[in-house]
Amino acid sequence: MIKEIRKSEFEIIIPLLSKKKVNLEVKSIIKSINPGRIFVDSVDQPKSAMIWSDGQKGFYFIGDERG
Repeated sequence: MIKEIRKSEFEIIIPLLSKKKVNLEVKSIIKSINPGRIFVDSVDQPKSAMIWSDGQKGFYFIGDERG
C-alpha cells in the first residue's frame, strides 16, 4: 500500500538514491528546500518512492521498480 510521509520523514528515502546521477529537484524536495510530497511503499522500510514536485508539477520515481 502506498502512503504519504510527512516532511519530517522525508530523509527516510535517502538510501533509495542510487550512486548514479540523481535529479537535483528530487534531492531538493527530500531536503525540504523545494516544495513537494513523497509517497512510499512502506513507511518502515521503503523500497520505492513516488515524489511529487510542486515546482515542476510532475512525479519522479526512485528505488526498486520491482517492489
